[in-house]
Amino acid sequence: MIEPFNSKTIYYRVQILPTTIYNYKDLAKQYKEHTQLGYSKMLPQIALGQSQSAVLATAYFENDVLDLVNVFIPPLMSSTMNAEVLNRNKDSDGAGRPEKSDDEKSEKTIQNR
Repeated sequence: MIEPFNSKTIYYRVQILPTTIYNYKDLAKQYKEHTQLGYSKMLPQIALGQSQSAVLATAYFENDVLDLVNVFIPPLMSSTMNAEVLNRNKDSDGAGRPEKSDDEKSEKTIQNR
């Protein structure tokens, strides 16, 4: 039988990062690389000494109050773009090298199209 949740006992899970004054820069760099792979966005900032509440408050203020996510847009990289963005950029005028005329293209290029 499963007992209802009315217990006065509360369990906490705490993770203390292994940062010291000697390794915080290396750990922050490692955590930043993990962030680029989809891991925690908070760990690099915490490793550099910011509190979790300060990280969350700053993110809320910058994203929701100031709307900086739409003002400061980082440069797009092919590793972070989806197919829709890649195709839209490929078809846009003025982006990249101008397309060659058909008589200047190789047979392989024409065949691939």
